[in-house]
Amino acid sequence: MKVCIIESDVGRKNGTSVNVHERNCRVIIRGLERRGIFCKFYHSDDTVDEQEQFDILLISYASFYMDFQKFVRLLENQKNAKVGWITNEYNLEPNSCFKKFITFIISNFEQYGKWEKYKYLMVNLNALLIEEKRREIAKKYDVIYYGTYRPDREKYFQKYLKGEIILSTSSKNMKKYKSLGCECKFIDKLVWRKQAETLNLFRATLYIEDEKTHTLYNHLANRFYEGIICNTVPFFDESCRNTIKKSGYYIPDFYIVDSYETLMARVKQIPNEMTKKDMIKFHEKALSEKEETLEKIYQFLMEISNERGE
Repeated sequence: MKVCIIESDVGRKNGTSVNVHERNCRVIIRGLERRGIFCKFYHSDDTVDEQEQFDILLISYASFYMDFQKFVRLLENQKNAKVGWITNEYNLEPNSCFKKFITFIISNFEQYGKWEKYKYLMVNLNALLIEEKRREIAKKYDVIYYGTYRPDREKYFQKYLKGEIILSTSSKNMKKYKSLGCECKFIDKLVWRKQAETLNLFRATLYIEDEKTHTLYNHLANRFYEGIICNTVPFFDESCRNTIKKSGYYIPDFYIVDSYETLMARVKQIPNEMTKKDMIKFHEKALSEKEETLEKIYQFLMEISNERGE
């Protein structure tokens, strides 16, 4: 089987992109190659051999800024390839120029509505981020929240983002939080350089989610796995209980909070022997999930390829 993954992000030297979907693609490619699959990886700004033939083409994520014309020509020139889309965002759609080619989807969330006509694999893409735990260092700060600004989280922003909590966000989004009355401490985007991650300076991270994902299951977010790597304990708003239950992780009630005051009181209690043991268990399960995800993707792509009757 011959697979091509088309990444909407531009290429970065030595694979240093901070975009999760680009990092996921690299992990998937390594997993497929370990299983004997030939893979080619294109970024948006790469030179493309538009005549090369593949069994599977996977389009990763979506972008308004993608140089898409050459990839449309690549897809049009395929004689037998099956084309799929891979995404970890339930509210994203593939670029319209690719949509007519797509017959299957690999996603992080439950199949619903507009995606019901596609052959579909729900798998834990976020677990692909997991790596060895970083060295433990002295923690300088208590709790941080970071993540994309989403209107569907605004009531949770207002509930928690105040006082001693530190919010990492882009400068363009700071005014959005401030307009909601958030009076926490603001810092710029986190640094993700290996073994020098900003997150490793924090004792805890706050986990909230979109209201939609309270009922539409989406695997635990990237920041859960990033926290595990960086020895940063996760605390969940109580509205995430359904997601926690479906995730298969055993999350003791200590990590589930219902107010800013409860969150800060719990954070002051870590680290302790319980949290140290729990973080080890989370890491072990995440490593297992990563390998399970790679195997499921491999088996799914083999099934798709075999449907061609070759």
